[in-house]
Amino acid sequence: MSDRELRSRRLLVACVGMSLLLIAGWSYSVMSSARAEAINANNDLAECRALVDSIEKLNDQPRLVALEASSQTSVSQQVEETVTGVGLSVEALLSVQPRAAERIGKTEYVNQTTRIQVEAVTLRQILQLASDLEAKTAGFRVRDLVLTSNDNSSARSELWNAEAVLTQTVFSPTTR
Repeated sequence: MSDRELRSRRLLVACVGMSLLLIAGWSYSVMSSARAEAINANNDLAECRALVDSIEKLNDQPRLVALEASSQTSVSQQVEETVTGVGLSVEALLSVQPRAAERIGKTEYVNQTTRIQVEAVTLRQILQLASDLEAKTAGFRVRDLVLTSNDNSSARSELWNAEAVLTQTVFSPTTR
């Protein structure tokens, strides 16, 4: 082999070696970039899962304000279901009187009140009823609770008659 051929081969080997080094460097940068993107995607996934958990926890919490008013029929049904859910008979529920919603001053909110009356119930049942009504209906709060003694109460079991006023605050923007 002549000197010229030898230099040509060396140059060819050097070019192939450099090409291989460049390809290896490029592959490493692509792999590093993909790895960084995978780490970012994994962090985003963890953040999304945390947000979903947070949203699910918030969905289970009672709302302070409802987005729409419950219909009078719906309120009556919810009260009846809650009454039977705490172990009372429907006969213990004397009345459910939903009233029309009233705007709170010049705000974007209205209050809907419902008066309920139950008779011959224990304090535990009254408190459970109030708690369940607030928990199961969006925006409902027990505003007033009046207890009177029940005439048919025996010395062994203390029974009460109760009248409660439930209020539901509803976001209801005025049209301008």
